[in-house]
Amino acid sequence: MSIHQIVIKDNLSTPDFRKYIHELEVALCNVQNVKIDLRKAKYVSVFGAMLIEVYKDVFKSKNLKLEVEYKEGIYKTIVDLLLNKQEKQFEKFFKADYLKISRCFNSRDTFNAANLISDILLNKMNCSDDVSTATSWLIAEVADNAGVHGYKCLLRETFPFPVYIVAYENGNSVDICIVDRGLGIVNTLRTHGNKKLKTSKEKLFLSKALEKGVSGHPVSSPGFGLFGTKEIIKKSNGCMEIFSNKYSIKLNKGNILTNTLLSEFNGTFVALRLRKDARIELSGIILESTQEQLREWRDNKEEILWS
Repeated sequence: MSIHQIVIKDNLSTPDFRKYIHELEVALCNVQNVKIDLRKAKYVSVFGAMLIEVYKDVFKSKNLKLEVEYKEGIYKTIVDLLLNKQEKQFEKFFKADYLKISRCFNSRDTFNAANLISDILLNKMNCSDDVSTATSWLIAEVADNAGVHGYKCLLRETFPFPVYIVAYENGNSVDICIVDRGLGIVNTLRTHGNKKLKTSKEKLFLSKALEKGVSGHPVSSPGFGLFGTKEIIKKSNGCMEIFSNKYSIKLNKGNILTNTLLSEFNGTFVALRLRKDARIELSGIILESTQEQLREWRDNKEEILWS
């Protein structure tokens, strides 16, 4: 049996993980077993641990194996919490009341996860009503984009691979991560036909996707998802990072930075950070109309989903 080993001696946060995407994607096509050695790692972030869990599922789906070697400590604790195995140890490492991966297999699952996280933000994390409502909307939108665009699934269809969602409290902020293994934003936009994309270089597709109406679908989506998410992040003085296919983009304090990845990531990774006390007028951002129109739009969408 062929084995490939990845030794991580420094940190494993989101930016650090991008360096290992190439090895993992190549290994999927060339070896039967991969070992990630974290025994000398100085730091493992929640999102870094989550990405390992995503790749474990990817390898398993191809009858391959991804193993992790580690010392007892923070990595094992994070993973146990992500998989809901050791909630009693939670307060020792995090102040948050919620840290668990939601594996969503259809649009109903994504709405349920969004509503659950929204309730926890409001009732257990002392977030403002605005942040709770905005978080529910953006999680549902970004995850729904993964289903509709990434996996090409209609509302009641089963995704071929999960959409992963996790959220937790980080000081005065809330951190959220959504990952899928679909076509990816850039690959989807290559054949989109939007006029704004015809004159743009492929490297700029991710930043263009944050504009209103660019990434939408004429029937199932008005194209507000990524645009609305960007505006929510800006209003909350937060930050956002996306990597998809060959490119990554980071929004911080209103500035957008685009980079080329070392290797193609098959799917889309979205990381978000919002301030817990932010004031966000969601209706003004999304529909530029009244709150009543916003409720009507959401009710119509849920009516389609549950009918």
